[in-house]
This record gives sequence, structure tokens and C-alpha cells, in this order.
Amino acid sequence: MPNVSSGDITDRRISHSSSTPKLKNAGRYYALDLLRNDARFSIFIEMINACEFDENLKCLPCFTIFAPTNEAFHSFDLADLYDFINHANRQHVEHFVSQFFVPKRSHSSQFLDRRVWAINMLGRRMLVAATQRPTYENARIATFDFNCIDGSVHVINEMISGQRVYRPIHPAVSIAASAATTTYVTSYDTAA
Repeated sequence: MPNVSSGDITDRRISHSSSTPKLKNAGRYYALDLLRNDARFSIFIEMINACEFDENLKCLPCFTIFAPTNEAFHSFDLADLYDFINHANRQHVEHFVSQFFVPKRSHSSQFLDRRVWAINMLGRRMLVAATQRPTYENARIATFDFNCIDGSVHVINEMISGQRVYRPIHPAVSIAASAATTTYVTSYDTAA
């Protein structure tokens, strides 16, 4: 996993907070490359890189990303975010990132003026509501429909409902009495 300092995260959350990113020529890019070329998504891209999530996308012909800007991470505790990117179990980072991906191309025309359920990469139903205030699981969608070669990108400036990162605690070793074998258990504190 990459090493990120909490100072780096602070700087990115402050200096790149813009309500509507300007992603130009989206049709010429693959979706993740489009986000990698815009500094406003650097925290999300670090998470994708930390768990090598792009490997999961190779089997999909197309997908949709509800991409959080650095501003969306504003409510996260910096120490927890730093620990999460650098030290969390890869599966926990992957689980977090998966919630922003839907394994099919979705356009705003499919959910404008109605509420629909999008099934994310974890198989969880995520509410997309585009009535007065377009949202993805209660996170405001700032910009719709950046159509890329391999999918669509919708930009969100808030974190989706119920999201938190986990601060890793050092692994604890316990002995399974019945099997008399050593089992490694990793515990996690939930961030407030």
C-alpha cells in the first residue's frame, strides 16, 4: 500500500474543494484515467491504488463510478483516513471503494425525476434519487454523465450514507481451544 502523510490529505481536501469538477473530453479516456488526471479525486484514486481495485474492473465491459471528490472526505477524521489508506487490511479498503461502483453503465436519463436502485459491486442496493436534489445514497450528485470509453462517471461532493473508515488495531493472536491451532484475528475500531 502507498504511504500517505496526513498533511498531504489535509492539503488536498482544502486546495481542491470545488463544487463541480471540470472533466474535459471524457469520451477519450477510460473512467479511472479520467479521475487520475484530475487532482480533485486524488484521495479516492489513492484508495483505488492501495487495493489495486482496477484489477476488479478488467472483467467488466462497462461500469459506473459515483466518484467522490476530495471534498467528500471532509467529514472524515484525518488520522483515521491516513491509517485507513496506509495500514488497513486491503479487503477493507476494497470494500469501501466497491460501494462507489455499479457494474453497468448508468446515465442520468435512467434516474431523472424518479428514484431507482443501483446495485453496487458488493451487490448492495444503493438509492439513486434525482427529484429536487439528485443523490446517490444521500450524497449529492454534483455533476452527471461523464461518458468514458468503459463507463460513466457521476461526481459526488459528499460521502454516501453510513460510510466510515476503520482505524486498524494491532492484530491479536488467539488460540482456538477446540482445534488447538493459532488463529489471527484483526480487530477494528469504528471511527466516529
